[in-house]
Amino acid sequence: METNFSNVRFHGDNKRADNVYKGIKPLTGEDIADVAFYAASAPKHVQIAEVLILATHQASGSVIHREK
Repeated sequence: METNFSNVRFHGDNKRADNVYKGIKPLTGEDIADVAFYAASAPKHVQIAEVLILATHQASGSVIHREK
């Protein structure tokens, strides 16, 4: 999810911060809200034990496929 974390991490260097999201489509707040809504409104017989949400460009926390 695109936030201002990269701007803070790179001490206001917007160019470096923008490169974090270059070539990928990050998650949106709406993506997260959709999952939260489903979890809150799931049928009573559904138990959600864990949720891991990644953008399709992201295989793990450290593996990211960037479009050219």
